[in-house]
Amino acid sequence: HGRYAPIFVIRPEASGDITPPKDKSGNESIVWSVWKGGSYMSTPVVYRGYLYLGHYNGNVRCFNAVTGEMVFNERVSIRSGIISSLVAADGKIYCVAEDGTVYVLAAGPELKILASNALGEPCFATPAISQGVLYFRTTRNLIAIE
Repeated sequence: HGRYAPIFVIRPEASGDITPPKDKSGNESIVWSVWKGGSYMSTPVVYRGYLYLGHYNGNVRCFNAVTGEMVFNERVSIRSGIISSLVAADGKIYCVAEDGTVYVLAAGPELKILASNALGEPCFATPAISQGVLYFRTTRNLIAIE
């Protein structure tokens, strides 16, 4: 499960065996790593110096993308988990819970929920952003919001 999921931030020039030792967070190939704190399904998004990811328990976690310091780990969705990946644009992080609620978070080092909007249907897919339009694929529909 996600509670033991590691996160590895790997240097682009890394090659060969880059496995970090268990007793420290990085080496010449890895900028930083944590052995617990990743997610089960959600792929992290890095935006404006922070790494964000959703968790199946409804929490959103935020790490400093340079140092690996956990900045926050707070509940966003009370009713359902987060398995889709978060996306970012225009100073905001978009987080979709399984129940179809879209949480709009302010990008930055503290959790600020700017809005929550119900899509009206379960949503398990990662949103897409293209030319100022947000696309959400629910279990029944494709919803575009401009």
